[in-house]
Amino acid sequence: MHIGVFASERKQDEFRLIEALRMWPGVRVSVLTKPQASAITTSAGPLNADYDLYCIIGVKHAKRMRALNRLNEPFLFWDKGYNREWPWWWRVAYCSNQPTDYLMSKEFDPIRAKNQGWLKFKPWVTRRNGTVLFAGASNKYSVYSGLPEPDVYASEVLRSVSQFTKRRFVYRPKPSYSEARPIDGADFSRERFFASDLNEASVMVTHGSGACLDALLAGVPSVVLGDGVTRDISSTSLVDIERPRLASDVERRQLLCSLAHFQWNLDEIAKGDPWSTIKGLVY
Repeated sequence: MHIGVFASERKQDEFRLIEALRMWPGVRVSVLTKPQASAITTSAGPLNADYDLYCIIGVKHAKRMRALNRLNEPFLFWDKGYNREWPWWWRVAYCSNQPTDYLMSKEFDPIRAKNQGWLKFKPWVTRRNGTVLFAGASNKYSVYSGLPEPDVYASEVLRSVSQFTKRRFVYRPKPSYSEARPIDGADFSRERFFASDLNEASVMVTHGSGACLDALLAGVPSVVLGDGVTRDISSTSLVDIERPRLASDVERRQLLCSLAHFQWNLDEIAKGDPWSTIKGLVY
């Protein structure tokens, strides 16, 4: 199998992943250069390349992801692990930036989730004076998702939320989004630890941030407006802000068991374990 990777070997974390992919039995890996990447982005027809599979690292390659989807070319999307243990752990999805199409479609073995400490989630919280916590996105994610700039989008969400609740609104931008600024009518959080904000929240709102997984583990219900990983067992409309969906423990356990099979460390990646799992779902 020949894999084409959209990445840069100059980036140490991406280089580690590429080296792990090169250890897959029977696999040849090519890092696509800028001219090759541009050709794929702008191609209107079948690709003139001998790649059996593409790999994309990060949403910065949004145009290439859309192009590959348009051309019906298979790809694996890689990004930072859900457990934040970076750069040793990576998450992976097939032909999308999240594996939400598969999380609730099959009952996965619970051993991986147990070993990763994901089956010890807290009961759902009820806080009379709790806040509405909004977890913002990076600018790259906003571009990928067709959203306004993160601060502008946060303002839009605040206006919508204010139609359904009088709770205090807390805007917590993604830590890597250094350009973030306070928005009118909201508290602005730069707390070092996300748990500090979750401890005061009655509900969390996000478009697609992995923060919804942290909220689920902490027992804080979420409203997921985009393709966040807990979307299948969360509310998806701000109308529900005062009565968000509280998934059963069975549903939460099933989602976490599934999600653990889309997060792998470099040793597991080098053995080809992620591809073995995904092939069993899509082929």
